[in-house]
Order: sequence, then C-alpha cells, then structure tokens
Amino acid sequence: MKLHLQQLQQVSADSGHRPLQRAYTQALSFHFKLAYVAFLQEIATDYHVSANGLESFEQLERCLEKKDIVCQQCSMLAELEQESVSWLSAMLRSYQSCWPLSVASAAVAQGQAGLDKLIQFSDVTEPNGDVQYQNGYQQLNALIQQYRELMQEW
Repeated sequence: MKLHLQQLQQVSADSGHRPLQRAYTQALSFHFKLAYVAFLQEIATDYHVSANGLESFEQLERCLEKKDIVCQQCSMLAELEQESVSWLSAMLRSYQSCWPLSVASAAVAQGQAGLDKLIQFSDVTEPNGDVQYQNGYQQLNALIQQYRELMQEW
C-alpha cells in the first residue's frame, strides 16, 4: 500500500496520466480493504472468536460483547465505520464504489460465470484522493501498531 501511495503521488503530479492514476487509486482501495479485513481477522483470532462471516468491526464487537470481552481498537473502529465523515468510512466507501451495483448483482445472480465481468470497475479517483488514501493508510497503520504493542504486553 505504501508503494502504491508513492506511485499515486508521482502520477497525480502529472495530469496527463489519468488512466494510470485511476489504476493506482483502485489498487489502493483494494489494498486498504485487504488490510482492513486482515486486521479484523487478526483481532478475531487473538480473542478466539470465529472470523467466518465477519465483515465489519461492528459485527466483531458484538461477538466480543457476547464473550464479555472489551477491545478498545475494535470499539473505536466500529464507531469509525458508522461515522459518515470518518477516514475509515471514506476508505470503505471508496472500495464499495469500485464495484458497480449492476455488475456486482449480475455476477451474484449468474454465480461464478459472471466473475469475468467484474473487471469493469468504476472510477474512484477524486481530487486530493492521494491525500485521503495517505491519511487512511497512516491512521490504520497506527491503530494496527498500537494494537500489536498492547497484545505483546498482554
């Protein structure tokens, strides 16, 4: 993700590379979502909660509450998911906007046969998008590092 951010910043400086800028922006959306899901699964594993079917920190927080476990990072991220102006919800919206609704629903209706059509991603580039991705990367990275330090002490 860090390498893609650097490349996006270089490409954004030159306005003639719009397709390349779009490609890096889409790649960053996917990398962010993968990092987000990996962190979700890491927390679930650390607290011995099944990560199957978990798609958000809000769902994980509910699973942890059933076991009377409080996880500060999980609660914070669950709140950020719900806040429409937070960096996390902005990054998740960017990922969701990559998938056109008509293409995604057609693929689900057709099963695996429609997966070849998923390559038709929406354009998620926007002015100052590289700043948004840089902020999202820094915020998530800081939370992950903080969580891992706490777990080592625990």
